[in-house]
Amino acid sequence: MPVTYELDPEAGFVDVRCVGHVTLEEVLIHLRTIEEDPRLPERLDALLDMGDQTSVPETVELREITRGLERVSKTVRWRALAIVAQSDVLFGMSRMFAVFTEPLFSQLNVFREREEAIRWLAAARAPTD
Repeated sequence: MPVTYELDPEAGFVDVRCVGHVTLEEVLIHLRTIEEDPRLPERLDALLDMGDQTSVPETVELREITRGLERVSKTVRWRALAIVAQSDVLFGMSRMFAVFTEPLFSQLNVFREREEAIRWLAAARAPTD
């Protein structure tokens, strides 16, 4: 499966990985699967790792994915999102996607390396005094 996820409901965290050629249909199915997951918490931070993705979404597809995230927002409140995109073209498309989805997340950032994204996400998720 090109899009997989691991959900930690107690931590309110989902780790999504996209591998190989990923289609719009597969992403929308993935979003519906998350939305219907009985373990889904009320609030959720996300790591979207496209480091092994070979396909590049078009702008119209990013807008459709954004609409899918908006639908999921009726079930869960998104908090921080860290996106990993190593190739130049996916990094650029991820920045565009970040602009589209910015209103849905409390914090959002795009990274080239998974470890950097994980560090940022841990800081974003840390409780503030």
